[in-house]
Amino acid sequence: MRARPCSLFFRYLLLVVLLAPSGSAQQLPSFEPLEKAVRDELAATRAPGAAVAVVSGDRVIFAKGFGVANVETGAPVTPDTVFRVGSVTKMMTAAAAVPQAEAGKVRLDAPVGSYVSGLAPTVSKLTLHQLLSQSSGLKEVPGNDGLHGEEALGAFMRSLKDEDVLVPAGRAFSYSNAGYALAGYALEAAAGKPYADVMEETLFRPLGMARTTLRPMMAMTYPSLAMGHDASGEEELKVVRPLADDTRLWPAGYAFTSLSDLSRFVIALLNDGKVDGRQALPPGVAAKLLAPRI
Repeated sequence: MRARPCSLFFRYLLLVVLLAPSGSAQQLPSFEPLEKAVRDELAATRAPGAAVAVVSGDRVIFAKGFGVANVETGAPVTPDTVFRVGSVTKMMTAAAAVPQAEAGKVRLDAPVGSYVSGLAPTVSKLTLHQLLSQSSGLKEVPGNDGLHGEEALGAFMRSLKDEDVLVPAGRAFSYSNAGYALAGYALEAAAGKPYADVMEETLFRPLGMARTTLRPMMAMTYPSLAMGHDASGEEELKVVRPLADDTRLWPAGYAFTSLSDLSRFVIALLNDGKVDGRQALPPGVAAKLLAPRI
């Protein structure tokens, strides 16, 4: 899955997962055309590197890094290189919300005001289902480099006003980073612990996603971290400094993960929550996540 171009991440290094039909004991195809396509894409977009995997059934049949994670150091991209993956984070937030609902800790059809105090009246009536299905009508909020303290997530939610719900909930599909941020904060408020901890306990740890985190100070400790690069103009690529971070919107677009970890997430979605032959997510959760909503 290739993220759409996003100014927030300055054409950040691509993290790609391709899905292949499952089969038992099939002869593996040649991946040379795929590798050529990746190299051609990198050349065409001036992206410094990519990580690519092919998942078939319940296993990874191809995983490879291309190019570099940092043009200054020349560090190669590998399947374990950690990328900030932008709006792929939204899938992760939704994938944590459904198990929380299955455990009775939240209700997807309940107003978020049931869990979050101090919201504007119209905002408080929005449900997790509406927020996660992008049908809440809540305005879009761009992010880039904002506040860094984790308390900023809750403060931002309480700063939203009634008029920030642009159309009545359920009337239209309207993409909203703020909507996913509110969904993530509702999980935080219901659990009584930071959103990043809810994600770790509900999703990352059960799936064995050992190099996946929301916290930049954790991501920077891993052996290889892909940097954002600025490709504007005709000059050479430059590493973007400082690293973009905005805790107001962590649930919408700020997760760090590796190709190896993201492949485990994909395998769980394709196999009713099972990874390595064990039930990592409750049965039925994957089907609910993949079911049409709007």
